[in-house]
Amino acid sequence: MPILSAKLPPASVLNWPSNLMPTVLQRRTVGVLNVGSIAAYQAGPNMAVYYASKAYVLSFTEGLREELAGNGLHVTCLEPRATKTGFGDDSEMGKLVMFSSQTMTAAAVAKAGYESYRKNTDVVIPG
Repeated sequence: MPILSAKLPPASVLNWPSNLMPTVLQRRTVGVLNVGSIAAYQAGPNMAVYYASKAYVLSFTEGLREELAGNGLHVTCLEPRATKTGFGDDSEMGKLVMFSSQTMTAAAVAKAGYESYRKNTDVVIPG
């Protein structure tokens, strides 16, 4: 399957299906790999909107997967843990244990997500 990558704002997770789904269903050569976060499974202080948005991505992806079942399309949600990027340092969260131990590189997370997408896994939490 060809890879089409797009960096979209969170609201786009909701908007793209109505615009692209007819083409996706017609071609049957693409699918969906949404990127959420392990934060989808918990709530936390000072970041309520972040946690809620990740829960939304997970729930939306699972619902979309069910709606498209039987169409041959892959729909996967990637839920990474803390990842080695500039986010930890930029947000000053890099001092937290979750950023100092067992973090994966962005490349390793992307590879795990892609491999799981190719296998049509519903949700992948790498690491």
